[in-house]
Amino acid sequence: MTVSTQSRRALVLTVATTALAALAACSKDEGPNVRATSNNFEKVKSKVGDLESAVESLMQAIGRFDDDNWREVVPDVRNAASEVESVLADLKEAMTGNDS
Repeated sequence: MTVSTQSRRALVLTVATTALAALAACSKDEGPNVRATSNNFEKVKSKVGDLESAVESLMQAIGRFDDDNWREVVPDVRNAASEVESVLADLKEAMTGNDS
């Protein structure tokens, strides 16, 4: 196993663990609200699309580890992971009806 493969696996594990921890941290009261989700259907649908796009960008950034210098890739991966986190928060907000 090469160093870049180890680094890539560690990064993917870190991102996945962070996402799971964020989901697990939600209390039952903050879970999806059927009424809020149905009332905000278009917003929820839009946020799901935004999340899919953010995850795709993250996966593309992670894929750059195969060809590019990891020092050039890491900042892009961090930015993409931050975007996923932000969009996930927006989606949760739309699904729970807790608009700020």
